[in-house]
Amino acid sequence: MLALIIRPTIKGVGTNHTLLLLLQSVAYRVAKKGLFPSRPGRQFGRVRIRLMRWFQLLTEQEIKVMTVKRIYLAPVVAILLLALSPARAAEQGTVQAAIPWDGEGQVYQVSTDTVLFLGSLKGVMYVENSKGEMHEGFVVCPIMQELDMKSGTTQANGRCEITASADSVLYAKLTCKGKVGSGGCEGEFTLIDGEGRFKGVSGSGKLRVRSPMRALIGDLASGSVLRVASGLATIDDLKYSIP
Repeated sequence: MLALIIRPTIKGVGTNHTLLLLLQSVAYRVAKKGLFPSRPGRQFGRVRIRLMRWFQLLTEQEIKVMTVKRIYLAPVVAILLLALSPARAAEQGTVQAAIPWDGEGQVYQVSTDTVLFLGSLKGVMYVENSKGEMHEGFVVCPIMQELDMKSGTTQANGRCEITASADSVLYAKLTCKGKVGSGGCEGEFTLIDGEGRFKGVSGSGKLRVRSPMRALIGDLASGSVLRVASGLATIDDLKYSIP
């Protein structure tokens, strides 16, 4: 009789969690305490069995509905997250840069007329964008430069670390060649990587390096320490892209 009273209600339960808990409570009381003390034995056993079967059926239906909901809900959530997360556009631009620098290293006689400088250049990089805004960063460039003392020709290559802030760093490489007194050492300054807001940066610009190194080397012995002051590097039309 109790099962017949409950049965019409089950069809309307669906995923109603509150009614599910109520049915579970009723089944528990019937099975454990007994609501029909005057009808012991087989009749009570039948009622208890039917209640437990209905409870099991309802529980299985609830699990299936929840599973289906989760299966359909997952892609919907993913699509919404993609729609609400705007793609970040790459930052691109062109700047002009100048680096007044001081250098220090050792010079070695590597042939009759050729001297090799192994050292580093240090200075401040001043950058001006198309709006006329100025920015700066500290620069350290380990460098190797060959200088032909007879002809005045030179070539150099190196790497640079440019620190804009504690967590924003640029890495670059430079190459140049030329003749002392005839425009300096000309070549290319290439951005190769970065950290912080410069992560993934790329770009390049025209490099020109001026240095009084030839005049300072003079008669220095091989292995001597050379200090160079008042050097200048300029980078024209440095194009960059940050993803």
